[in-house]
Order: sequence, then structure tokens, then C-alpha cells
Amino acid sequence: MLNINYGCNRELMEKCQKLMEYSKFIALVREKSVQLAEVYRKAMKAVNKKEIFAEAVELAINEAIRDNVLKDILSKNKAEVTDMLLTEFDEKAYIEGVKKQSYADGEEKMAEKLLNLIAKLKEDGRSEELIKVTDKKELERLYNEYNM
Repeated sequence: MLNINYGCNRELMEKCQKLMEYSKFIALVREKSVQLAEVYRKAMKAVNKKEIFAEAVELAINEAIRDNVLKDILSKNKAEVTDMLLTEFDEKAYIEGVKKQSYADGEEKMAEKLLNLIAKLKEDGRSEELIKVTDKKELERLYNEYNM
């Protein structure tokens, strides 16, 4: 079985432009789904998952066309592509995808926060305290000290 998620199997994707574009488009749909779910969550607006997914599909199609990703297919068959994706919508898979993306985003933010703390400690000549970031309580104390 081949993994055709965007960013995987680069050699195969380089040989088949349409497959690469399809992979990129599906990644875009997933990205838009996560972004919209977060927007509605922050706004405390109750929207069902299928409605979020439908809006994400529309946004992804428009962005893909604008960026020349499957432009010919999406321009001619926008309604059919939308219907196909919505028919195939799997709520469990959607929720799992949102969770995975949210977790990955959180990890990225925490890594960035930690790197910023390390840079500040070095900048302040406190390199000896770098070992303390391995202790959860000390890490929190340092975050608080630097208003992070």
C-alpha cells in the first residue's frame, strides 16, 4: 500500500503531477477543516462538523483553483468534486484528523516557546539554567519569569 498523503512518496509524486496535486488538494481540505473548527470553537459558535467540512471543501477548492492545483478539474467539476467529498465525509475520520492536526500545532507552539526560552536564558548569560528546563516545575517557573 502506498501513502499518498502530501509530503510522502516524493519520488512517486514527482512522476505523477496530478497525483501530487490531488494529494496537495486533500491536505488543503484537511487544513481548512482544522482552521474552521478552531475559528468556530473560539467564537463559541455551534456548527455541525459536516457544515464545517462543507465550508472547508469550498474554501479549499477556491484556493486550489487560485494556486493552479487541479485547476482544470476543479474549475470544470466543482459541484461534482464537492458532492463526492461530502458524500465520502466520515465524521470519525474528520474528528481524528482535527485532533491530530491540533496536537501537531500544539507541539509546534510548545517547541517554539521552549526555543525562545532557551534563547532568552543564553542571552541573559544563564546557560547553566538550561538543564532546569527538563524539570516541569522549573520550566513553568522560567516561563512565568519571562512572561511566556
